[in-house]
Amino acid sequence: GLQNHQTRMDVIGNNIANVNTVGFKASRVKFQDVFSQTMQGATGASGNLGGTNPVQIGMGVGVASIDTIFTDGSLQTTGKSTDLAITGKGFFVLSNGTDEVYTRAGGFDFDTAGNFIVPGTGYKVQGWTADSTGAINTSSTATDIKIPGGTQMPNKLTTGIDYTNNLSASDAIGTTIVSSTNVYDSLGNPQKVNQTFVKESDNTWLASTGVPGSSITAGGLSRITFTKDGALKDISTITVTPIPTAAVTIPDGSATNPTTLQLNNTLNSVNKSVYTVFDKNNIPHEVQVAFTNTAPNQWSYSVTDLANPNAAELTRGTTTYSGTAPTGGYTNFPISFTLAGTTNPITINAPSAAS
Repeated sequence: GLQNHQTRMDVIGNNIANVNTVGFKASRVKFQDVFSQTMQGATGASGNLGGTNPVQIGMGVGVASIDTIFTDGSLQTTGKSTDLAITGKGFFVLSNGTDEVYTRAGGFDFDTAGNFIVPGTGYKVQGWTADSTGAINTSSTATDIKIPGGTQMPNKLTTGIDYTNNLSASDAIGTTIVSSTNVYDSLGNPQKVNQTFVKESDNTWLASTGVPGSSITAGGLSRITFTKDGALKDISTITVTPIPTAAVTIPDGSATNPTTLQLNNTLNSVNKSVYTVFDKNNIPHEVQVAFTNTAPNQWSYSVTDLANPNAAELTRGTTTYSGTAPTGGYTNFPISFTLAGTTNPITINAPSAAS
């Protein structure tokens, strides 16, 4: 018993001694009963007495196994780019040209010949090299990892961007979300690209891609449609007024603009219309024009950017209707305004007819 307990103490001592060893995995001792002698057998219940356990005397203890515990340790930042760590199962494979060994310690470096090695032993780290398309064939034989000094990767043009973030269904119409990322041109130069998402309605968002401060258009305008339960339904490309927007026309009932402007003549009634316009950076904005009736055939109007509901109005004024529909017309049109941070004016044209 004392000898086997000493084995356990040896294992514990080894675990403590290696507490700062990189990649070390602790061990534990499992004991087992060697043999036991039954002095008296068990009895079953009878009459007024219950059953009894057997009388057994153990004849010794043995070490059943010494198990290695492969639970992940804590990852540590070393400040050295060649240091690696493994999360989950697996080992680094090392070779001396003849034998292969396995380790969880990832303290590696490059030698003068560009070999990726373990500095203390000179063993070379094994791995697979990607082909010209970037594919890695892990079914092939692993070889020495070697990157000669001064080697540079060829420039690779960015061909796509994947977005995995969520668009909140609780956001108000007009909410604007801008996500920035760097892409690379054929010369390897980084270009900052902004992806702008603007909530158009309860289940639709507009998405546009642009390069700030440049005339480059990285992508057109898309409409992202979701189902009522939040699942992605469709992404479609849409055609809009040329960028930046110069003018929008209030619906006039024509064949190309079929909805008719109908301002309510009831006192204090409010009519609202929302238009998608673009600033000089190709960013869409949901602009709302609200008409409030202040007297018969007279309305005050205000123009606001729904992306900034608490910001000052872009412009405000009044309009009146004279004549008899459909030959009459509205005064004080076109309405002109500029988006915050831009200089190009946008005008809202009056309808050609009224009702």
